[in-house]
Amino acid sequence: MGIFYIKRYQKYFHNLSKYLKYVFNDHLMIILFFLLGGGMLVYANFLKQITSIEPFISKVIIVLISFICLLFGNLKTLFVEADIIFLLPKEYKLKSYLQNAIFISYIFPLIFLCLILFIAWPFVKIANSFTVSDYVFFSLAVILLKYFDLLFQAVKCYFQTFNLIFKYLAIIGILTLSLFFSKMIIILLLVIVLVIFMQIYFIKQNNLLNITYCIEKETKRMQQVYKWLNLFTDVPGVKVSVKRRKYFDRLVKTKWQTQNAFYLLYKSQIFRGQTYGNLIIRLAIISNLILLLSTNYILSIFIASLFLFLTLLQLLPLYKELDYVVFSRTYPILTIDKEKSFKQIIMFTSILMMILNALTSLISLKFGEVCILVLVMCFVYITFFVIYVRPYLKKVNFR
Repeated sequence: MGIFYIKRYQKYFHNLSKYLKYVFNDHLMIILFFLLGGGMLVYANFLKQITSIEPFISKVIIVLISFICLLFGNLKTLFVEADIIFLLPKEYKLKSYLQNAIFISYIFPLIFLCLILFIAWPFVKIANSFTVSDYVFFSLAVILLKYFDLLFQAVKCYFQTFNLIFKYLAIIGILTLSLFFSKMIIILLLVIVLVIFMQIYFIKQNNLLNITYCIEKETKRMQQVYKWLNLFTDVPGVKVSVKRRKYFDRLVKTKWQTQNAFYLLYKSQIFRGQTYGNLIIRLAIISNLILLLSTNYILSIFIASLFLFLTLLQLLPLYKELDYVVFSRTYPILTIDKEKSFKQIIMFTSILMMILNALTSLISLKFGEVCILVLVMCFVYITFFVIYVRPYLKKVNFR
């Protein structure tokens, strides 16, 4: 059954790689290059500004970063709905399948944790939080805690009553102890004992695997992956759902007129759908975080303009989003009114991004620099409207 998991993972990776080539395209690589450069510059300036910081405070920061990083990475069981029937005769032999799932699922979090802990080392060295040996022991403890997390998820496939509070208490408890222990080797030994205990508990497990629970968890995990990929390309496996989001009612409500029908529908699609709404929220969060950390107004103007352009570019397919709905074709609404509604949505999104970026930039930039940033964003909006929106609408309506 272990070999069966490896074959299934190869198929899963092959399927995933078909979409990754659209995700990591030239445009995204350029953006990532600038983000990496900007992040390194901000981090270097932050380290230079640190003159004196309490070792305990720096320890708390490192522990919090470690805990947040431990939350990433779930167990990839790769179960599908058909397994509830076809794997039933092999139910007693699925332990080796899950063991391989743990090892494969551990690879990416291991690389991620090593990278984060390596990046955090200059901060630790300046703040004198740990000695070199203690930081190595602490890093090993954090890396093993992730393995414990995956083991816990595997055991929960047998016992759904296995409370998640135990896992979080164990992780938070050990990380909290690291704040007060001067010798990190003690923390490492505690983690090793915890991992050995969980591994023995998993090996000696004789209960039947709850395949239904595993399928539900894996389906949710795959939907999260598909939703992320769907931001860059069309993914057949994604299941789009609509959420009420009552807190956005004031933004969705519009004075009803026949000409405003598509404007109301487009706003509902953004604020109550998951595709465009999540896209705008994520791009807004990333851009505002960079603006919050940036003190260079030229870099801030570039980032704000770039993310405004990317947001508006991703909104272009919204114009045809409702064409597959039969009722939208029966509305007594002229094409010119539909175009007007779409242009209003583009303007509404641009104004929203400008306000958010301006408010965030006021924290790190001067008022005059923020005014220049807003003016440049207005120029980007007008340029985008002339170069992209008008030709796009002409092309679509001509067809």
